[in-house]
Amino acid sequence: AKVKQQEGLLTTAIDHYAAAEDLIRTAGAKQHLAACLSEKATALLDVGRLDLAWDAFNEAQEIFEDSGRLLPWAQNQLGLARVALRQGDPDHANALCRRVLAFARREQLSLVEADASMTLAEIQIAEGANEDASESLNMSIVLYGQLGLDGQELHPRLLRVLMLLESASVEQARAELSELWSGPDIDAPWITTLLMSCLGLALDVNDTPTEFLAAVKEVSDLIAETEYLPPDIERCLQLASERALEMGYPERASQIRNLGSSGKTALGTGEDEVLTP
Repeated sequence: AKVKQQEGLLTTAIDHYAAAEDLIRTAGAKQHLAACLSEKATALLDVGRLDLAWDAFNEAQEIFEDSGRLLPWAQNQLGLARVALRQGDPDHANALCRRVLAFARREQLSLVEADASMTLAEIQIAEGANEDASESLNMSIVLYGQLGLDGQELHPRLLRVLMLLESASVEQARAELSELWSGPDIDAPWITTLLMSCLGLALDVNDTPTEFLAAVKEVSDLIAETEYLPPDIERCLQLASERALEMGYPERASQIRNLGSSGKTALGTGEDEVLTP
């Protein structure tokens, strides 16, 4: 289940989690059941099955609380905060997240603080508090870096690039993304790899026809391997489409929109005719 979840094959992952859950309920420890429920809830959240995700996170939360396992309790509560945000209740999400953040700082749990800062940034972005979101992202980046968690540090750094691009700080965004591309190879989850490719596409929508086509194909191939598009990816593709229109490339904007709507792109055959403005 975890492997399929890492690959973005969430429906398959949910099926595996459900099978594991049945086995654990029959002959397993409560702590294993809570872990399984929390992981399954994350996959359910990502595919938009919010009520089921909320129920699974809550059942896991009760087990964590009863057993006094505060570290997984904190991580699970961040899951509840993300569900609340997706349900359109940022105030509740904020309260849940800040409770975890205060706990993490009190107990000096750097990993939990990093995860909570990342979740808080997502909430602040949704609320339009971009300056606060930037501070929260920077905090998570620093903490992940101190822990040597390069793979987890990469995603908030990419979100920072996206925010720079949205604020029209194009050259700064380009410099930061270039630094990430030139860094060491990191075994990142598919969502991080996809976001990195989408940001490259958004920055270089005015490349030559051949280069643009290659970038579109790279993103299309990654999307084709997955079952859903997270909000960050949709934001990035929307921004890329808007930039293409602003630069006078309506056909390119249309192709980018197709990536978000169908997961595939109509590449056509006459590249120069289709791709030049």
